[in-house]
Amino acid sequence: MGFVDRGKGDIDQLLTSVRDYLVAQAAANLAAGLEGWTLTFTVPDPGASVQGDIFTVRLPEVPQEGTVIVPTGGPLLPEDPTRRPTFQIQIRSARADVGLPKSQQINRLLNNQWNVLTGFPGQIAATGEAGIVFTDASGNLIFTLNYAITSTCPN
Repeated sequence: MGFVDRGKGDIDQLLTSVRDYLVAQAAANLAAGLEGWTLTFTVPDPGASVQGDIFTVRLPEVPQEGTVIVPTGGPLLPEDPTRRPTFQIQIRSARADVGLPKSQQINRLLNNQWNVLTGFPGQIAATGEAGIVFTDASGNLIFTLNYAITSTCPN
């Protein structure tokens, strides 16, 4: 079964919520001086000519080091608690020693978190380990992380 959408706004809200959470938590961990923490993100701002390095839906060809969040399936319908939204994060890097730690730090931020995504209550659960899945046309490594919002807490 493919991605059931109540409207493009729901998909956009999910992806934006994941992006905003990652940006905020990465900045907080860096500011707190968390040992070994190197992950940071810049959100693109076309109006201010800020190129950015974290995107939703599509990863542009530049910058070379970039991260994208894409929907992968599952309905956004709360009426069916057995089927929840899923998404994938792709990390593009020229080097494994840069991309793998980045994917591991992203996984630390997301996996097993509860109620952190605006409009999408529940637990974020990784559905696999981070790893190099393929290379792009330019020879960059693409690491992928897959997640599902698996369960909800009653209010």
